[in-house]
Amino acid sequence: MGIGEVNNNNLKIALYPNPAGNYFTLSMESEKPQAGVIEISDMTGRIICNKPLHAANQQQLHFTTKAMSSGIYLVHIITPASQHHCKLIVR
Repeated sequence: MGIGEVNNNNLKIALYPNPAGNYFTLSMESEKPQAGVIEISDMTGRIICNKPLHAANQQQLHFTTKAMSSGIYLVHIITPASQHHCKLIVR
C-alpha cells in the first residue's frame, strides 16, 4: 500500500496527494456501503471540516486546503460500523 492508503474491514481508503498542496482527494471503496461522516481535525483536536458521507460503493471527495495552515491533520471516517483514521500533511 502507498502513503495514505487503508484497507480495513472491507473498506479501501486512499488519501492523495499526501503531502497536499492546495487540495487533496479522499477516495473510498466499500463492499457494504454505509452512510457516515468525515471529520478533519488539527493536532489539537479542533474540527476543521465536517462533511456527510453518503452510502455508496465508491466515492471520491475533493477538499481544498485554503483554510488550513501548513501542518499535520487527522482525517476521520466514521460510520455506524467502524472508524478509520488517516494522517494528512498540508504544505
